[in-house]
Amino acid sequence: MEFDYAHRRYSQDYADSLVVYISADGGNSFTRIFEGAEDGTGSFATNYTTQNDFIPGAIDDWCYAGEIGTCPVIDLSAYDGLSNIVLRFENVNDYGNNMYVDNIKLYSSCLIPAGPPTASFTNDVSTGCTGTQVTFLDQSYGNPDITSWSWSFPGGTPSSSTLQNPVVTYNSEGTFNATLTVDNGNGTDTESMMGVITIDNGAVQTFYLEDFEDETTAWTVNNPDGNFTWERVPVGGTQTGSYAYYINTYEYNAPGQIDDMVSPNIDFTGKENARLLMDYAYAKYTDPQYTDVLNIYISTDGGTNYTQLLSGSDDGSG
Repeated sequence: MEFDYAHRRYSQDYADSLVVYISADGGNSFTRIFEGAEDGTGSFATNYTTQNDFIPGAIDDWCYAGEIGTCPVIDLSAYDGLSNIVLRFENVNDYGNNMYVDNIKLYSSCLIPAGPPTASFTNDVSTGCTGTQVTFLDQSYGNPDITSWSWSFPGGTPSSSTLQNPVVTYNSEGTFNATLTVDNGNGTDTESMMGVITIDNGAVQTFYLEDFEDETTAWTVNNPDGNFTWERVPVGGTQTGSYAYYINTYEYNAPGQIDDMVSPNIDFTGKENARLLMDYAYAKYTDPQYTDVLNIYISTDGGTNYTQLLSGSDDGSG
């Protein structure tokens, strides 16, 4: 089970609690499966203390993107197969501040009948230059569990493997196939995929992409004044997907204030003629005295020092 929550303490003197229980007999008796209360170490609160009436207003107010706290993941496998489950979420009041719960999600694996397995796999790269390494990920399933894997990679190194998730290097140009055979003791199955990887030294290779479609991202946000900042929102008109990161400068009256969004470390090893492409949307306020600026910087030492790549603002000429 997973759920989202948002909570900020009023002060360090107060600590409201959230307790979650489960019942396997329709609510007659309950077992505690989770308890959370902030102890000052970031153990539960999703942001820092506030003496205002707390209402989540941004993505970083929640457990999945807050500066502190993480969303719970609770193992309920001990209750597999039972039919009379009841969950209870309990707030224990310490006169602290507001607490919010959302998106309670239960999920499980499919029940697979005993029999031969089904072979399936994916690969993390589909195009590249010579020397490209491709990780093949086994997606096969069966009951009982699969016990052996036999891969074939014509044109790759190695050309065969018995690992579950092998890594293969392609040192010559061309388009290559891959085959996987799996065995679970009840039988075997084979999956062959044509043209899974194309190696072309004349092609352009995308080696990093962030489209902000997932709720979680490895990018971090610096919000020095704790006010409006970068956040993930639904949008329209994008080339792909339906989300983007934006900052609300329409309501954010703080001239000179700087808010950053920072990428994780990106490996440029073996890359030549690297280029950065991105989409953006911006409309200037009608009063010409207001000019927002987008600056882009790059660091080659993990974020200690930066060099400016681009500075963009509208001067009225488009």
